[in-house]
Amino acid sequence: MMSLAQRTVAVACSLVLTSLLPETSASAEETRPIRVRLHWTNQTGDATCLDEEALAKAVESRLQRQAFVDASPDLVLDGSLMRESGKRIASMTLRRPDGELVGRRELESPDRSCSTLNEAVPLSVALMIDYQQRVLRLHVPAIKPAAAAPPPPPRPKPALVPTPSPSNDDRWRLGSRAGAAAEIGALPGLSWSTHVSFEASRGWPSLRLEAAWLVPRSASFDEGEVTLAGWTLGAAGCGSWLRTDRFRSALCLGGEAGRLLSTGGGFERNKDSASMLANAWLGADALAYLYQDWGLSLGLVGGTPLVKQRLEYTNAGGETPSLFEASTLFARMSLSFVYAPRGSDQKFGR
Repeated sequence: MMSLAQRTVAVACSLVLTSLLPETSASAEETRPIRVRLHWTNQTGDATCLDEEALAKAVESRLQRQAFVDASPDLVLDGSLMRESGKRIASMTLRRPDGELVGRRELESPDRSCSTLNEAVPLSVALMIDYQQRVLRLHVPAIKPAAAAPPPPPRPKPALVPTPSPSNDDRWRLGSRAGAAAEIGALPGLSWSTHVSFEASRGWPSLRLEAAWLVPRSASFDEGEVTLAGWTLGAAGCGSWLRTDRFRSALCLGGEAGRLLSTGGGFERNKDSASMLANAWLGADALAYLYQDWGLSLGLVGGTPLVKQRLEYTNAGGETPSLFEASTLFARMSLSFVYAPRGSDQKFGR
């Protein structure tokens, strides 16, 4: 789309050339340049709008000659720049010295500043006063594009509620332990076992799977000696409590099942036997960290045999007296070397 200044040039050219040209054709030579007396007022109160001196300089710059005189003018141009209903209007009247009207022009701009009319008015005046020239050459300065309106300020983004990053206790960790235990009550005398277990923990709860091997041992009776050995597989669910950066304790509930192997080497007519082992237990253990994720754990367990062990033999008379019968409760104490991963912020106060 053409700007106001460009439209002014087109309209002014057509109107001036059609309505202001004299009836007689111009001679081959250019006529003498017309001299004009200028009367111009700026009634807008805006100091950036053209005054008389600025308008004269702008017109003469386009004509590339001196066009305005005070004495003996060929034409008289009266004009004013006004503000009306928020618009800027330039009104121009061209007369001969005797008062005969030659032409009248009005330029209107909705621009609330004078920047548009400051470019259009000098060009229109130049066309009006040099209409007799056969070849009318005007100096038209480049019109700078209007400065683009600054982009609206970006809308503030809604405050994002920070999503809490998963804490160290929200991730599953795998650990392991290996150690030895001493037990009394389930088998004759004091029994020893070794064990290895794997543990998955997430925060305070954990799940533990354990395998144990009953160290072979002998029990002596009046009738002879019995050798005992066996194995168990067990599982337990634990809950942590009293946790610090160097210490952790847990309460566990679990069970185990396996096989007990017994050999009566000193009994007459006695045979080797195998019986089932099954226990349920409740216990607690305390873990002290020694270096990073490694530590020692002490465990205390109390339980009851689900299958009570009973050792018998067959004597010469064919009877089967009992050598040992398990009690209702048993106790176990264990010591284990443990690998239990912690979060980096829980290691030695970090």
